[in-house]
Amino acid sequence: MDGPQPVIPSSDERTKSWLTLAGGLAATAAVVVGLIAFWPDDDGSDTRTTGSVAAEDTTTSRPRTGTGEPSQQTSVPTDGETTTTVAVAVADDLFHGDLPAAYGELLATAGNPGQIIELAVYDHYAFLAYRDPANPGNIDRRTWRDGEVGEAEANTGDDRVDADSEPSLFGPAEIDAGLIAQLVADAPTHFELPTAVSHVLVDRFLPFDERVLIRVYATPTDGRSGGGYVSYDTAGTLVRVCC
Repeated sequence: MDGPQPVIPSSDERTKSWLTLAGGLAATAAVVVGLIAFWPDDDGSDTRTTGSVAAEDTTTSRPRTGTGEPSQQTSVPTDGETTTTVAVAVADDLFHGDLPAAYGELLATAGNPGQIIELAVYDHYAFLAYRDPANPGNIDRRTWRDGEVGEAEANTGDDRVDADSEPSLFGPAEIDAGLIAQLVADAPTHFELPTAVSHVLVDRFLPFDERVLIRVYATPTDGRSGGGYVSYDTAGTLVRVCC
């Protein structure tokens, strides 16, 4: 028959073609098996291991500040089975129970003075003005903040014991520091507007009153004008509410 004739491969050539095809299929199967073996779990967890021991999260913590209540412990879940415990710093709150310790530290650092002229208390710090035991003619001032008492400084205003300042002096034992938290809670109830306590002053409040008084100052929480202070005696008895 005329025309080109089909080329029929020999048996050796057919054998080589089948071997080539079989090798390609085997390589493809190996790749698929490898992908399946290293494919991540459905839950997204990290299964990294060192040898046969799974890597674990380490516990981290932040130190608290001051000497108030112990730090709260919060467990934070991670993407695996372990949890990380974080120590939440809790600052000292002199309005709610931490003042007695702070007041004691102020007095001790000042040399346990026999007379003071003023105690000023804020939520996280306090000032004490006192007659310096080492130099009785001086009125010094110290600050308590974050569990530490600062260096002595000349008191702002009255810094010397003289005819004007001496009547204002009183004994440190006249202050019941544990009472302050109760008065801080009570003072806002005496105003028509919602208020928050800003600070507390303890002194003789001359020339308006010769007694040692505790004045709790409060301001409106919505930013409007108003508020004032509520005055108590050292026993916690209400004296007056002032604008």
